[in-house]
Amino acid sequence: MVNNRYTITDVITETDWTSGTSFIGDPTWTDYEVGADIHLVNVEPKINIARIIVRAQDINNYLVLEIRDFDFLDSDWSRGTWYVVQNGQASEKPATSFSSFLNTDFSVNILVHQSIITTFIDGVQVSRWGEVPYPNGMVGVGISSRYPTSPTSFDNFYVRTQP
Repeated sequence: MVNNRYTITDVITETDWTSGTSFIGDPTWTDYEVGADIHLVNVEPKINIARIIVRAQDINNYLVLEIRDFDFLDSDWSRGTWYVVQNGQASEKPATSFSSFLNTDFSVNILVHQSIITTFIDGVQVSRWGEVPYPNGMVGVGISSRYPTSPTSFDNFYVRTQP
């Protein structure tokens, strides 16, 4: 944390692409709420990805909500989707996608309770799913952006454990 802001430390910066992921928390956490205000860069062409990670076991095993804002591909690419990452391989969790309705600034809240994951965007429930393969784990954030000088960012990131 720098100046009361979380900083993603594992960042890969190329000529026109920035990508990074950071994990925080206790691997024994089971039930919690995690959220953040997310800012997607509004520069044309838009190529932004924001990720919130839950139930992380390690860098190769976790659940991740990926929100993409691409304006050059068909609309199927601009959406939010949950993925299960096992042994470094991501597979889309069926029936968890929601269409892109995003502005460049929005809030995400995720409730992780037992085997149920519920997602809210700006206070509106957009997905709820179960059969979670990991019973506990850390949280994290990730970004990918076409613009290394002003990438996707998170503010007011929080985790509240549940009894």
